[in-house]
Amino acid sequence: MPGPTERPTLADIADVVGISAAAVSLALRGSRRVSEATRARVQLAARELGYRPDPLLAALARRRVTSKEVPARAVIAVVADRPLRGGGELPWWLAGYLRGLRRVARRLGYALHTIDAARPDLAARLTASQVQGLVLLPLHGLPPQALDDVDWSSLSAVAIGGGPAEPILDRVNLDFHAIFGDLLPRLQARGLQRIGYVNELAAERRLLGAAVGAGSAWTAITPGMHWCRPLLPATGGLTAARLARWRQRERPQVVIAQEPAVLRLPVLDDLARCTLHRAAADADLAGYDRRPADRGAAALEHLHEAILSGQRGVPGRPRDIRVPACWQDGPSLPRLRIDGDGCQG
Repeated sequence: MPGPTERPTLADIADVVGISAAAVSLALRGSRRVSEATRARVQLAARELGYRPDPLLAALARRRVTSKEVPARAVIAVVADRPLRGGGELPWWLAGYLRGLRRVARRLGYALHTIDAARPDLAARLTASQVQGLVLLPLHGLPPQALDDVDWSSLSAVAIGGGPAEPILDRVNLDFHAIFGDLLPRLQARGLQRIGYVNELAAERRLLGAAVGAGSAWTAITPGMHWCRPLLPATGGLTAARLARWRQRERPQVVIAQEPAVLRLPVLDDLARCTLHRAAADADLAGYDRRPADRGAAALEHLHEAILSGQRGVPGRPRDIRVPACWQDGPSLPRLRIDGDGCQG
């Protein structure tokens, strides 16, 4: 709820009615995409809160909907831990994020301004760019103080993935709960019951915690399945010797890893293997395509909604925007004994 001196926003109405800010916007414009009952509830909440539309944002939204021309474009900053244009080739997942961001930016009429957070004076460069919103890409190699000077109260912002230097923002992430809920029946249908998970603990801890938690929880409620003790070395890496000792102790029938490279070590060649981070180049492995372009698109669509609804600053209750991963079959798992669903590679 807004304070006594704050202007009510679409997000405030959405909290009262229990729908999204985008649905509130449609209801206030009389759209038939929202039911009559919901329109009435929205209008009542708007009156009670004293909501008045921002004429500049309303005009911008109308122009984007009705004009065939690209409007005078608001600027969105895309902040990463490296240069996003010029010389060097980008990792496939980062290039995918940018494809999705650019696709939605063209549709909504935004200009994207890429910023390398590793350079000094990030806050000054954001101010100079006069950005309306910010998309934060994973900042794996930056110190925690890299974003200290950014004035979050003046920005709409969303993050993709996570990293050690990042504030708590609305975030586009993978739904590991859904991934393991889909994966376990596939493994069970192949007669694979002992599940081993391997990764380096030095990797992104937030993702590791989500994956291990989801995998162990789903295994616990799936009859006949066993979650082996994961191999998560904090130092020294996942060496062949460590994998061999872990394999002898835990006796997994299938090994799951975040990164495909681990699964190609010869010590695992005769086991079933599945990656949670599969790219087109990894067709020799079964696993989940993270569809990074879809995650980039979801981030900018969410940011657009936040800008139009007046949401600024670090949210008190950040939202997780979940984008599904897509199963891709491969020779590293034996063939299904029953038909599986999902996308096939």
